[in-house]
Order: sequence, then C-alpha cells, then structure tokens
Amino acid sequence: MPSGALISIPAVPSAPSSFEYATKEIVGSTVAIFNDVQQLQDWGPGATEISVSWPPMTAAQAVAWKTFLTSLKGMVNYFQFGSAFTTAYPEFAGKNWRLKTNQPKWDVQPDRMYRITFECREAL
Repeated sequence: MPSGALISIPAVPSAPSSFEYATKEIVGSTVAIFNDVQQLQDWGPGATEISVSWPPMTAAQAVAWKTFLTSLKGMVNYFQFGSAFTTAYPEFAGKNWRLKTNQPKWDVQPDRMYRITFECREAL
C-alpha cells in the first residue's frame, strides 16, 4: 500500500476522453572519458506514467474535479480509476496512481468549458 491517503476520483465523467501511456525505464548511462566506452546500469522495472484528458465539463461539473485535484495535495495522496474505465482497460484495475507533479492545473476556455488534463504515475 502506498503512503498517503486514497482519494476518490469523481464519478462523472466516468472515463477520460483520451490518455497517453508510457513506461519509464530506470537506466543510467556513462561514457568513459579515456576510451569512449559506454556503460549502462539497468536498475530493474520502470515506472508506468499516463497523461489523462477528460471530456469538456461545465463549471458545475468541474467543481468535483478541482476538489479532487487539490485533495491529492500534489504527489502526497493517490487514487484509483473508476470501474467504467477499468472495465474498458483492465490493465488499470487495482492500480494506485498519484500526480506526477505537485502542481495540478485545469484550463477554462472562452466557451466557459473546463478542460482537465493531468499526468500521473503508478504509486508503488
């Protein structure tokens, strides 16, 4: 179980409009200055990271999301994706996630619709 508190993700919308999935390998590289030989250090399994975009929301719908993002307290707390999302993408079921940075953001467009996108990584 990761450190921090489990924060409930809002139920609406139930799934993101898009997401980008990446695996970050933990590998270091050095090059010897005398003979230009490269040496690699592989530190084992990497981390899974995703960038998630949610469908446009009204100001009333966005209140729950702004509360959710601020309740995560940056990288302190963690969350799990809802059942609608994990049913469609079972590889995310039962995994804990935390924000990748300490600075949650959201975007308000001229049409007064909120666009919420955030990056997170698996909380190990």
